Amino acid sequence: MSFTFRNLIITVKSSFKSLVLLFILLSISAFAEETLSHVIQRVEAKYKNLKSLSMVFTKQVKSQNFDRVEKSKGKVWIKNSDKFRLDSDQEKIISDGKTVWIYSKENKQVTKNRKEKVKNIFDFNQHFTDFSNNYASSLKGKDKILNLPCLILELTPKKENEFIAKINLWVELKTSFIRKIEYWDINDNHITLLFNQISPNAKISDKEFSFQLPQGVELVDLTDIK
Repeated sequence: MSFTFRNLIITVKSSFKSLVLLFILLSISAFAEETLSHVIQRVEAKYKNLKSLSMVFTKQVKSQNFDRVEKSKGKVWIKNSDKFRLDSDQEKIISDGKTVWIYSKENKQVTKNRKEKVKNIFDFNQHFTDFSNNYASSLKGKDKILNLPCLILELTPKKENEFIAKINLWVELKTSFIRKIEYWDINDNHITLLFNQISPNAKISDKEFSFQLPQGVELVDLTDIK
C-alpha cells in the first residue's frame, strides 16, 4: 500500500511538472506570435501614416551570373502611398502611381510601363505598408544596424512564382522604421539595401515623380502592350 501511494505521489508530481512545462512552452509560443503580429502592425501603420518619406541608401547586388559584387548608393522618395522614386549611380526608377519609368544609365534606355504590369522592381509602397497581405512572416532574431537595435522579419510570398522569392527586413525597435532590406529574386540575384538616413514627412514636390527623357536616351514604351 505504501509503495502504491508513493508511486501515486511521484506520478502526480511528474504530471504537474509536465503541465507546468507545457504551459511555459505554450506561453512562449503565444508571446512570439503576439510579438510578430505586433511588429507587423507597427511597421505597416508607421508607413501608412506618413505623408512622405526620403531615404539615403547604399546598395549591394550579388549575382550568380557575375563574380563581382556591384555596389552603388542613392536616394528613395515616397509620397502619398502611391508615388515613389529611386535614384542611384546606375539607374532611376520613377512612378507617379500609374506609370513606371525604369532608366538604365549604362544602356541609355528608358522603359515605360503601366505600374500594375511591372513585376521586376521592389515596390517600396507595397512592401512597407501592405506586406502582410502578400507575404507570410516570421521573426528571425535580433541584430544591430548602424548601432540601432533591430528585429529581423523574414517574408516569403504567399503566391508561387513571384519575382521576389524572399525578403528580410531589419525593423528598428525604437521607431519601427525599416533600416535594412535583403531580398532574393527569381533570377538568383541577392540585393541588399542599407538605409543610412531616413527623413519622415519630408517636403517632396510632385515634380519629382515625373520623368523627363534625357537627350540621346532611347524610350521603350510598353504601356499599350497587354
